[in-house]
Amino acid sequence: MQKLKRIIILSSLTLLSSAAFSYNRWAAVDYAWRYVWSPSPHYRQYPADCTNFVSQCLRAGGWRQVYGRHRDPNFWYYNWPGPASYTWSEAMSLESFITRSGRGRLVNDWRQLQPGDVIFADWGPDAIAPGIADGWSDHAMIVLSNNGRDILYAQHTSNKVRTLSSVQAEMYRSRFWYYKLFD
Repeated sequence: MQKLKRIIILSSLTLLSSAAFSYNRWAAVDYAWRYVWSPSPHYRQYPADCTNFVSQCLRAGGWRQVYGRHRDPNFWYYNWPGPASYTWSEAMSLESFITRSGRGRLVNDWRQLQPGDVIFADWGPDAIAPGIADGWSDHAMIVLSNNGRDILYAQHTSNKVRTLSSVQAEMYRSRFWYYKLFD
């Protein structure tokens, strides 16, 4: 059933024409290192802040904002004092925006990821170890480094730097999706 939900969502995506842009993954990683421990004063912080943090990193890396209705999955932006788009602050929405916008693609193997790429996790409805995947992304992380043996990533909620293997061991019943972003 989980696989069916994901197939329905991802197969219904339409590729949007994306304006020419350049993604500077090192600028995104620098931003992640700078603000992983204490949030940027230039953005609001959400109770579940992981996707907001990843979106900030992507914007620092050069992703252009796409303005429109905040609930529309084709738009990605931060707005203060008004609402940010759902794609800015909600994991499943950002995941679909990456493919919809043509800014990245899903890959099967984490070894294909580079610094600045994004990982989504499905902890399940309770988000406690060992996790129980339900087919929906509910957490976002940004890759800081990949040495071929493990990935180091940054996240908010809670604010930390961690290895992918350590979180996979702790949340062993969870699912992970790996997104390669285009430069």
